Amino acid sequence: PLFEDELNNITKAHIVRGVDMELKGIRGRFKKLQLTVEPLLINVIRKSQLTSMAVQNRAFGAFPDRTYTYITEATKWDKVFLGLWIAAFLIYAFTWGTPSQLLSLFMHWSR
Repeated sequence: PLFEDELNNITKAHIVRGVDMELKGIRGRFKKLQLTVEPLLINVIRKSQLTSMAVQNRAFGAFPDRTYTYITEATKWDKVFLGLWIAAFLIYAFTWGTPSQLLSLFMHWSR
């Protein structure tokens, strides 16, 4: 199915680009074969390389779980840091005035 889908995509791409796919005779069949086989082989090699990299990254199934994905949770210090940033922003916002004044100040700085 993978080769068939890839071949259909290549044929449709040739039709969209205006390549004459209704070639007749031995030369025409050879040209049509050349136009479809080269991109097909290149794409198959590319996909096989990507598949092999994915298998190698997975360590060939040596581990039951993926080793590069971890669930990260916020620590106490992360929450303290976030709270300080929010407090600093609110102090800054109320020092400079209303939100529209903040927006106009930001627009002035972004020029």
